[in-house]
Amino acid sequence: MVFNKPFVEKPLSAEDHNVYIYYPSSVGGGSQRLFRKINNRSSWYSPVSTVRREGSFIYEDFIPADGTDVKVYAVGPYYAHAEARKAPGLDGKVERDSHGKEVRYPVILSSKEKTIARKVVIAFGQTVCGFDLLRANGKSYVCDVNGFSFVKTSTKYYEDTAKILGNTILRRLASSMSIPWQIPYQDDDPPLVSTPSGKMMELRCVLAVIRHGDRTPKQKMKVVVTDKRFFDLFRKYDGFKKNEIKMKRPTQLMEVLELAREILHEQQVNIPCSLFCVLCIAWEGGSPILFCLWRVFLFFSYENDVSAGFVDALPQ
Repeated sequence: MVFNKPFVEKPLSAEDHNVYIYYPSSVGGGSQRLFRKINNRSSWYSPVSTVRREGSFIYEDFIPADGTDVKVYAVGPYYAHAEARKAPGLDGKVERDSHGKEVRYPVILSSKEKTIARKVVIAFGQTVCGFDLLRANGKSYVCDVNGFSFVKTSTKYYEDTAKILGNTILRRLASSMSIPWQIPYQDDDPPLVSTPSGKMMELRCVLAVIRHGDRTPKQKMKVVVTDKRFFDLFRKYDGFKKNEIKMKRPTQLMEVLELAREILHEQQVNIPCSLFCVLCIAWEGGSPILFCLWRVFLFFSYENDVSAGFVDALPQ
């Protein structure tokens, strides 16, 4: 079987987000390699156009769209919220707003797309799910079903979802659509507990939204720092007013990187200096244990210019 470029190569594993798009030589060849967002990048171009030989993959025809992906969030078969974002395969640069969130645009689904959402919910047997749509040539194509998904920044979506899920739970659990006037009191019922107000209190229900934890790690790191220069940087960007700062611009990130390198360099210099003082005392005092430690230090770090200087500085 022959696949004519352009085509899409998707890993069979849903947790593998490394999707490749291969282009024909008539438009320059190479491939666009999509991956899970890293900082402000979601893909990059590679001149390599050879398909992967290791692993299991799904191959699809490449559908040229208008440069956007439509993200659909369905709750039940009769409700769907849609947003559009910049397609990751366009240039690989992620557009973000002033709060650092990926820019999304409101979308109104057509009647056919609403029917598609209903079919996806029924086919996968999942009340809450999300999927991606591609719009091309007057048609809509489902290219990815993401499973249990929520909209991150939409108050209306959560209000609608709460109502739909509440009604769904009541319809499933209630034996009838009306509550009987007289509820018989049986001996095996829990005893009534008096309340300060004198009225009987009853727990009607407990509602909880639990998000699953089966996700690809985002490689975040938390570090506790005590150096005054980090607090000065925090104060520089009004961190004490907002109790936090988000630094996403390249100039800001370089500022943090240079500060971290400066402090790390100082730590690397101070540690050998402290060790040098201890070993000089060991040399003069004749301590055999510390002298052995000194020999081990020389063995592992003689190539370092600092340790080489220590050798010349030792008393003869």
